[in-house]
Amino acid sequence: MKYLMMVVMLMFCVPSHASDYYFGGGIGLSKTNYDVTDDLKDNEFYPIMPLLKSYGHPIDISSDMNATASRIFIGKHLSPKFDGELSYDRFGEYSANMALSSGEREYGDHTASLSGTVAARIKSRALSASLIGYLDIVPEKLSIFSRVGVSYFKGDISGITRVDGRFDEHRASYVSTKHSTVRGVVPHIGLGINYKVNKQIALRVEGIRYGDVYDGTNIETITASVVINIL
Repeated sequence: MKYLMMVVMLMFCVPSHASDYYFGGGIGLSKTNYDVTDDLKDNEFYPIMPLLKSYGHPIDISSDMNATASRIFIGKHLSPKFDGELSYDRFGEYSANMALSSGEREYGDHTASLSGTVAARIKSRALSASLIGYLDIVPEKLSIFSRVGVSYFKGDISGITRVDGRFDEHRASYVSTKHSTVRGVVPHIGLGINYKVNKQIALRVEGIRYGDVYDGTNIETITASVVINIL
């Protein structure tokens, strides 16, 4: 949080002209190395799965750890080679699903079946402060840049479990929901390329890595952005 405050002070407390500021937004992709199936296995429904699997019952686990990322930002040109920037970043929604089905089973004169699903969803976002440095490739036109900073990260994890069972003509269902929130201050680094269309508009493509957002988990994004300078 101290780094966030420092960037805010550089942007708004140091005397400047309106032309020193810029704003913009972008969209792209995000991915995480988080194994959401670990959360599924913590579910109270999971302990019966190894038993069912040992009897040949199919268990399907699928996950999608890619999502749509978006960001909006405002920044200040601190010098010809450095910018200070504040951004609001959304990482989209990651999901995982687990399902099992025992099928129809006979137990003497009785028949029974059991089926169930577990679904998990993760939504996350961050408020970030960055210091950006530029290196010209084509003066006043094309440059590469790197960023370093910190992010206040927040992630919401939700899950729902449903089990349906039948024994002869008797049926029963069980539904359970869970929700938890993860938050904290994490570092981020990035690398990109900046193309100046004219004095007012620039285009960016960059990749950013947010470190250790949750129990050793990282989030990476690649985005394309439009930058509008205030003239």
